[in-house]
Amino acid sequence: MNNQDAVNHLKSLAQYEIDHSFLMQQAVHNLKDSEIIQKLGSHRDAIEDNIKQLCAAVEKLGGEAPEHSRDFKGFFMQGYAALRGITSDYGVLQALDSNEKLIMDAYEKTLHLELPQEAQKVVQEAYNKDKGILQTVHGQAEMLK
Repeated sequence: MNNQDAVNHLKSLAQYEIDHSFLMQQAVHNLKDSEIIQKLGSHRDAIEDNIKQLCAAVEKLGGEAPEHSRDFKGFFMQGYAALRGITSDYGVLQALDSNEKLIMDAYEKTLHLELPQEAQKVVQEAYNKDKGILQTVHGQAEMLK
């Protein structure tokens, strides 16, 4: 894989994480259960770290990191979470769960590519962090069922 292809994949993952950070903020704002808010809040640092690491990997490969702003998909997911939040905490968690599954799918596809070694390591570490977030979100949703 050439550097430009690697940059494009890493930028895509970084944008997923940027959208994820905005979605998490919206979700925490809509949640009513303080215990769930605390658990999800503890994952915000992991998301921000993923963004920093992915953007650094993009720049190391000669690319330009994405701006820290939502794209169309991010606006859509944030609106979806807001609407789900009207119904219940369970609805917010379902929206987060759906988003996490999309992110995990993107990471899994990227992990199967032949990225430069350092970039591969960054992707694997970010994937592992998001896996923990998915487990938390899914576990909290199951408890509210």
